[in-house]
Amino acid sequence: MTIQQIAYFIALAKQLHYWNTSYQLNITQSTLTRQIQALESELQIALFKRTKRRVELTEAGKFLFDQWEPLLNQIHATTAYARKIQSGIVGTIAITHPGSIGYKLLPDILSKISDHYPMVKVEIIQLKYNQEVEFLTSFKLDMAFSRYEHPTEFLESKLVQTENFAFAVPQEHPIKTIDGISSESLQNERFILPSLEPGYSYPNLIGKVLSHYQIKPDVYYQSDFVSTVLGLVARGLGISIVSISVADSAAVGVRFIEIPFQIPLYLYWRKNDENPLINNIVGLI
Repeated sequence: MTIQQIAYFIALAKQLHYWNTSYQLNITQSTLTRQIQALESELQIALFKRTKRRVELTEAGKFLFDQWEPLLNQIHATTAYARKIQSGIVGTIAITHPGSIGYKLLPDILSKISDHYPMVKVEIIQLKYNQEVEFLTSFKLDMAFSRYEHPTEFLESKLVQTENFAFAVPQEHPIKTIDGISSESLQNERFILPSLEPGYSYPNLIGKVLSHYQIKPDVYYQSDFVSTVLGLVARGLGISIVSISVADSAAVGVRFIEIPFQIPLYLYWRKNDENPLINNIVGLI
């Protein structure tokens, strides 16, 4: 018994006419007859009552029609969905990202994904930078936007963009423009910074900014979450160094003073990943 034989049976059960059914299926009437007879022989069930004038379903045939038609529809729908998965146009991807791109760049990217692949679902996972490689290589994550360089043989990467750093200061802070930023003006400031764990690229970039202004920061608060940093700055509890894209947050009580020190944003995904959806999404970014 084959799916094709069941499909022929369903079609004939609807038409109850051999010639019309064979025409609809684009096969010869003799082919249809042979397939129905083969199905009946294998099942040892008479599916149709045949006379010279008409064709009718037997009671067993009616029962099988009622049972098989929804199953056949489900098989067709499932097969069509599987083809879409193979083409990379449906499915779910899990991503993580730094908070700084959550205000504009990430919504822009997700909107683009939605436009091109409306059946794709995106799961957003919040991670710390030192979890990104682990989650990618253990298949808990599909893609990671990151400020950090992750040199590993297991991952592919691309540079998404490069932007400038900025000082985030309280609205009424005396430093108004880049001209007011100097070693002297920053000397007594309290800083709100992410973890400056040595050996990582992002802390090294912040370290270059601090070295340029000859500052050994008095770090009163430490947070890797940009929303927390902005809240502390707005309350006047210190100043911070963030990417200029954080200005897209339109945070109340915070001003951003752009400085000519650049910070990259990378996209990471597993090398040789066989999921076509990931390759399609990477191609959009």
